[in-house]
Amino acid sequence: MWCSEFEYVAVSKAGNGYFYCSACRKDVACSHMGRADVQRHCAGPRHIQSVSDIKTRATMNMDAYVDKSQEALVNKVVIEICAVR
Repeated sequence: MWCSEFEYVAVSKAGNGYFYCSACRKDVACSHMGRADVQRHCAGPRHIQSVSDIKTRATMNMDAYVDKSQEALVNKVVIEICAVR
């Protein structure tokens, strides 16, 4: 199928004429034009917004886990390394 070619595309439980979009969380028909159906879906506004939302949430989650004291320590080490060179 197209799982390795398109991000967020997986095999659908609905059958061979569908693919599952994990970004949009839905089964999408692809029995009409096959690969072109997948491309059309991935270029659509709902899919683009879903992917954007996923990336925004991932960024926000990473910010929540950054330990500010550890970040300051890393910055200090980088400055010291640069000063040695």
